[in-house]
Amino acid sequence: MAGTRIRGDRIVKVGRVAVGWIGIVLVVVAINVLLPQRSGPIALLEAWEPLVVLTALLAAPFALLSRSRVGYAVVIVLVVVTLARYGPQWISMPGNEAPRLSVAAWNVEAGDDGGQRVLAGLTNVNAELVGLEEFQAGMQQALTSDPTLSARYPYHVFLPHDGSFGAALLSRYPIIEQATSARPSYIRALVQPTGLDHPLVVYVVHPQSPQITGPAGLPLSIDTQQRSADQSVMRSLIEADLAAGQTVLVMGDLNTTEREPAYGDFTAGLRDAHLDAGTGPGLAWRPDELKALPFGLFRIDYILTSPDLQAVSSTVRCTDLSDHCLISATLH
Repeated sequence: MAGTRIRGDRIVKVGRVAVGWIGIVLVVVAINVLLPQRSGPIALLEAWEPLVVLTALLAAPFALLSRSRVGYAVVIVLVVVTLARYGPQWISMPGNEAPRLSVAAWNVEAGDDGGQRVLAGLTNVNAELVGLEEFQAGMQQALTSDPTLSARYPYHVFLPHDGSFGAALLSRYPIIEQATSARPSYIRALVQPTGLDHPLVVYVVHPQSPQITGPAGLPLSIDTQQRSADQSVMRSLIEADLAAGQTVLVMGDLNTTEREPAYGDFTAGLRDAHLDAGTGPGLAWRPDELKALPFGLFRIDYILTSPDLQAVSSTVRCTDLSDHCLISATLH
C-alpha cells in the first residue's frame, strides 16, 4: 500500500510540474500577443513560439494527472488558445474559382552542387512563374544548359551571387521590364501572362536573415536591424505599386515568422496564399542539420498577392536538396 501511495504521489508531482510548464507557456503566448517586440529575447520567443506551444501540448496529458481543477483548467485554456492562435493557419477555405496562374518559390540554398540541386528540385515543377533565392552562377549555368527547363521557362531574370544574396525569376510569359538589387536582395519585374489584360508586377524577395545572439553561442536574443532595413526598401516599392492599382505578386524568403510584428508590416494590404488556401502549418524551413526531415519547422517563406489575386491552393514540398522547402500556389 505504501509503495502504491508513493507512486501515486510521484504521478501527482509530475502532473503539477506539467501544469506549471503549461502556465509558463501561456504567459509567453500572452506576452507575444500583448507586447510584441522587434528585437531581443522576446522577439526570439515570438519566432520559436510554435515549438514552445508544442511542448505544452505534449505536457497536457501529464497535467491531467495532477487531479486538480487548476490542471484541468490550464489544459482547456491551452487547447482554446492553440486553436485560436493556429487554427486559421492550419485550415483554410479557398474559393471555387478556376485558377489562372500557378507560381512557386524556393530558396535553393547557396552552397556546393547548386547546379545539380536546382535542376533536381525543379524537374517536376510545372509552375508558370518560379522565384528562386540564394541563386548562384552555377545554378544559372545549369538552368540555361538544360534544354527542358530552358524550353519551359524561355523568359527569366538572373541575379547570381557567390553568397546568399542572389535571386532569379523564371517565367513562361514575356518579361517586359525588370529591376534587380543584390543588397537588399530582390527582383522586380513586369510580366505579361496570357489572358491578363495588364502586366503583373512580380517580386522575388530575400531580406537578410536576423542575427541570433547570446553568450557562449547560446540563442538567447535576436537582432533584426538589417532585416528590417531590407524589408523597408522592398515594402516601399510594393506600396508604390499597390497605390498605383497594380496587380502584385510577392514570392520569397522573408526570414520572418508570421508571429513577428515585421510580418504584419510587410504584408499589409496583401493576401497570404497559405492563409487563403493552405492546409496544415505551411512550415517551409528547418536548420541545415535537419534538412533531411520531410517537413519544415518554421514558416518564413511566403507567396503574397494584392487583393485582386487570391489563392485557390497552396502547398509545401520538402526535400533534402535545401534547408528550405519549395512552396507553390495556384491563383485566380
